[in-house]
Formats: sequence, structure tokens, C-alpha cells
Amino acid sequence: MGFEPPEQELKWQLEHGDETQIPGLIAACALTAIASVIILGLRFLSLRLLHGRIHLEADDWLVLIAWLCFITLNISWAAGTRYGIGRHAAVATNVSVTQSLAVVGEATYILAIAFIKFSVLALYLKTFSAKRCRYFIWAVGIIVMGWTMSGVVVAIFQCTSVRYIWQPDVEGNCVDFGLRNLISGVLNVMINILIVVVIPFAWSLHITKQKKWLILVTFVTGTSACIISVVRLPYSIQVGNDGPWDAVPTFIISLIEIVMSMLAISIPAYRPIFEHAFGGGRRDSRSARACRYKETMHIGLSGEDARTHVNVTSPGTHNMRCDHGGISVTKNIELVRHAKKSGNWVRVTDDEEHPCKSPEQDKTGGS
Repeated sequence: MGFEPPEQELKWQLEHGDETQIPGLIAACALTAIASVIILGLRFLSLRLLHGRIHLEADDWLVLIAWLCFITLNISWAAGTRYGIGRHAAVATNVSVTQSLAVVGEATYILAIAFIKFSVLALYLKTFSAKRCRYFIWAVGIIVMGWTMSGVVVAIFQCTSVRYIWQPDVEGNCVDFGLRNLISGVLNVMINILIVVVIPFAWSLHITKQKKWLILVTFVTGTSACIISVVRLPYSIQVGNDGPWDAVPTFIISLIEIVMSMLAISIPAYRPIFEHAFGGGRRDSRSARACRYKETMHIGLSGEDARTHVNVTSPGTHNMRCDHGGISVTKNIELVRHAKKSGNWVRVTDDEEHPCKSPEQDKTGGS
């Protein structure tokens, strides 16, 4: 952001020094922070309904990291209003702190958007098994990685002397802020288009009508986030010498963009909530709950003097309907042997004698 306006512009800024955009920025920071907590909370609730506990997979972890980056930039921009963000550059109370917080916000914005994109790609990898599609997903992931690294590096080292960012009196030169935002913004929009165009292909999968509607809502929401990225672009390239003032519309649109992107990637994860609240009735909602039980199947082989039982015990926690339907996979297989002694069946351990010995052999020790 620029802090060194020409003399004529400096005079104009001083004349309008009482103008402020701080209330709008604070409101945007507060509302988007609350919305992000609700979005993330509903995602965790869905995981709780689906697994019986909060079990995070790759896409969930990536959204969580994106949220942490978002909260960091949210706090940075909100705190920056105390030192100059939202006011004209000529009346900024602390240029060094304002610039530093703005840079932190720029870097964490890129990271938040990037981790949301990675979360979408991780979800795609779980959904699509075709090799060509997976190659495409990995290729987009590499592009996102390159965009992220270049964006963060340029945000931090945008000036030839890093100290020049927070100490304008130090000699140094910075990259053209508008040109940098233009290149980064165009790449961001192009990547969003590459990611969004994959969603309609999920419609052709053999899935329920309810899931297809979720995909449609996800596509619409993702498209909305992409449109917001396009809207953000002209505002970002207009930031000039009055940086703390010019950048506020970009900040607000960036906050909305991240929240909309988080919502778009979270909608597919909300399926258990939809099934629980609406969907196919109570029977479907039961399928999202984990049942805790232990079930043993006995396979018995009996002879005149010996019996052998094979106990196959299912795990103690099952992600299936509470009517115990479905198939369980288990490694808990136990071989139980019984021998007939004195007219009664007695369980025999491996350390004891062979169960096929007769009671007479047991007395005499014969084999």
C-alpha cells in the first residue's frame, strides 16, 4: 500500500482527514468471523452425526487450516484500524504498524484461499477414481501450489528492502501494487474456474437425487465465490498512494470471498445434517449415527467327544444403522474348543491336553 502521496494529494487527504471507513470494515470483520465459526461448527456437527465422533479427514484439516489463516487476517485488518487502516494515509497514526498488519493480511489471505482450494481438490480425489480426472486434479494442485508460493513471497518481499515496508524513511523500491494484484487476481480467477468446472461431472455419478441437489448447491455457491473474485479484481488494482483508504473495499470483498468459499466446500459435508433435519425421514437420520455394540457369530463343529467353535466378533463401533444391518469387517476371530469330560462339555485352552482325548485317556494319560 502506498503512503507517500504527491503534495497536492497530501493536501486533499489532510482536508478530508475526518473521513473514515473503519465502521464498515469492523462490521465486515465481525460478521464474516461469526459466519466462518458457524460454517465450521456445522461441519464438525455433521462429522459428529456421521461418525459418532469428530473424525477429521484431509479436506476437513485443510478447511480448518484455511479458517485459522482467515481469522489471522481478520484480526490483522481489524486491529489495523487503530493505527490507520480505514483512514487516509496522511492521517495514519502509525505507518509502520499499519503496513506490517496489511502485509500479514495479504499473506494470510493468499494462504486461506489456497488451503480452501486444496480442500476442494482433496474432496475431488475422494470422489473421482478415473485416472484422467485424478491427473487433472493433481495438475491443478501443482498450479495452486505455485500461485500460493509466489503470492506469499511477493507479499512479504514486495520491497527491495524488507524494512522499507514498515520504515518508509529507509531507502527502497517496491513492486507495482496494482500490477501485482492484477496478475495474482487473474490467476486466482482462472484457478477458480478450473476447480468449479469439475463439479458438474459429479452429477453423472451413480448417486442419490439428494446428493445431486447438494452438488448443484455446491456448484452455485462455488460459482458465487468465483464471481466475488472477479468483482474483487478491479478494486484491488485501484489501490494507490492512499493505500489505507483505497484498500478497504478490497479487504471487505476478500473477507466475503473467503467465507463464501468455505461455505461452498462445506456444503457437501452438511449431508448428515440435511438428512437428520429433512431428507428421507427418521430412517435416514439413523444411518448417520454410530451404533456401539459387540456382535459374535458362532460356527460350531461337533463330534461325539469334542466340539470346536469359531467366534467371529465384530468391532465395538459401527457406522451403520442401529438395526445392525450391513456388513462388518473384522480381524477378531477366536477358535474355542471344548472336550467332553465326565459327561460335561468343558472349554479347553491351548496349554491343556488335546480335546479329542477321551475321558479314559485323560485318566491314564494315554494318547
